[in-house]
Amino acid sequence: MQSLLTLTKANVTMDIEQFVKKHKPRMRTSKLDKYVQEIKTLKDEKFTDEQIREWLATNEIQVSREAVRQFVKKVSKDGPVAVEPLVRNRSDPEPNEVPKTPISNESQADKLRRKLAEQQSEADKTRFKHDKSGNTN
Repeated sequence: MQSLLTLTKANVTMDIEQFVKKHKPRMRTSKLDKYVQEIKTLKDEKFTDEQIREWLATNEIQVSREAVRQFVKKVSKDGPVAVEPLVRNRSDPEPNEVPKTPISNESQADKLRRKLAEQQSEADKTRFKHDKSGNTN
């Protein structure tokens, strides 16, 4: 069966299968692609784009901070890549351990309301208060 898609130019017709066989697609690849796992791990560990750029430079990969930022943005759109943290917190459960959850009669909505109230209270304590002239209260 002949393809419905054809490329035509000045009496020359080539179907799409012939075109694909004859030409190779041009794909841009980033020199950061082979470091995607490491970069995601560093971002998960809260390293800045500049610190990641410095780490790449120690591995002889010269890129700008902006290139790192754009790469991180691109790979985060592609979906999460499973990464192991560099250092496990002591409060984190062992990888095979089931976290212990306290049994309570509090509903999920009540837990969220209580947590929100705690966060708002904490934010009010740490908020910098000043008037329009810049004087602190």
